Amino acid sequence: EEAKASVQLHCGEFSYNKVPFRELRMKATWEGGQLNVPELILTRAEGNLSAVLDWDRATDLCQFMVDSTVNLDEFEPIFGEHGKNAFRTFTFRKAPVITLKGSRILKDPKSTKASGSLDLIDFTGNGVLVKSFRCKLDISGPLIRFNKVECRKNEGKMSGDFTLDTETGDLVMKAVSDIYPVDVAAIIGPKTKASIEPYHFKTAPHILWNGVYNLKNSGLNDLRIDVTCAKFNWWKLNMDKVKARVWVGPKSIEISRLTSVFHQGSMKAEVLVDVTGKDSKVGFSVDLDHVDFMTLTEDLFGYKKVEGKL
Repeated sequence: EEAKASVQLHCGEFSYNKVPFRELRMKATWEGGQLNVPELILTRAEGNLSAVLDWDRATDLCQFMVDSTVNLDEFEPIFGEHGKNAFRTFTFRKAPVITLKGSRILKDPKSTKASGSLDLIDFTGNGVLVKSFRCKLDISGPLIRFNKVECRKNEGKMSGDFTLDTETGDLVMKAVSDIYPVDVAAIIGPKTKASIEPYHFKTAPHILWNGVYNLKNSGLNDLRIDVTCAKFNWWKLNMDKVKARVWVGPKSIEISRLTSVFHQGSMKAEVLVDVTGKDSKVGFSVDLDHVDFMTLTEDLFGYKKVEGKL
């Protein structure tokens, strides 16, 4: 005869791998090869993680619903050496609000299918302060889709749709932003931040993002970026009213259709940056019109007594 069982568990303060909890409540039944958990509540100081689970032994299919208001950045120790906490580089002043409903064959991670939402307020990612981040979630195996993203910082916002392939590292994006790109790069990681740091946006630019940025292998990049910025600096070159198209490719960064106000005149340019080696190699062609030679040479060489136009 098939075994039947029911369990009710209530536990006060405890910790697991040094992660503290205030309370655990659980109800579960086992009958006919079916595990039903209608109530699972983990309570911490900042909030709760609540779940409902159903598991079928014959198919190994687990269906679940999860609601969370706990600080997931503090759960790193639970994952141990065999897993990484996706929130490990974030610090939350207010606990994230996460809802998720879906299913998975437990022995097959690629079978995961789930949908829900993510709502973050007042947090930092790799030290970058973000006022809010909201999106819809859709998970299908290794693919995580962040749809209808709205991310707000002090200077502006970023909105769009993103898809992350957790196996290949491809981050596919179609988005619009009015925030500093170096902050977006810093949140992604230090290598990405280092690649963009030489380019100084003195005011928050308006950017259209469309393409693929690979988080694991820059040789797989294929990202088009259309930029408009009121004030921009690279090396010793200061530009106003900049417009350009940037292509981030597997071996190079190509800047085309660049136009700007430049030392009381105008500039048109095409730039190619080879990023295959440790030291980037830059090639360019520039067309200058009615540029003030004195202010240009002062910026470039520190000269004070040069006159003329170029």
